[in-house]
Amino acid sequence: MFFYLESQYCLIFVETKQSADDIGAVLAHKNVSNVIIHDDRTEKQCFEVVQEFTNGKYQILIITSNVARHLEFPSVDCIVNYDLPDSIDFYSYCISQTGKIIKKNV
Repeated sequence: MFFYLESQYCLIFVETKQSADDIGAVLAHKNVSNVIIHDDRTEKQCFEVVQEFTNGKYQILIITSNVARHLEFPSVDCIVNYDLPDSIDFYSYCISQTGKIIKKNV
């Protein structure tokens, strides 16, 4: 289920804090650079983490969908919907992020 993407930046969308924590722990155990954003972080902390991810400090950003709705991710190579999104609106958001990736790579 888990994979390692060498030299790529990946967003993993999840629905629950527990899923985010579990995935982050497994990846960390495998020495894969990752960071987690969910409701326990302040808005300032979320923006700092996204900035660190964008600047290359972390390879994988695991984020709950309710937090992700308010952020933009310009530097990703891969998007994983680990859990099915809770709404069509969020799924559309994920698709738009994928569109940015495709456009960037063309």
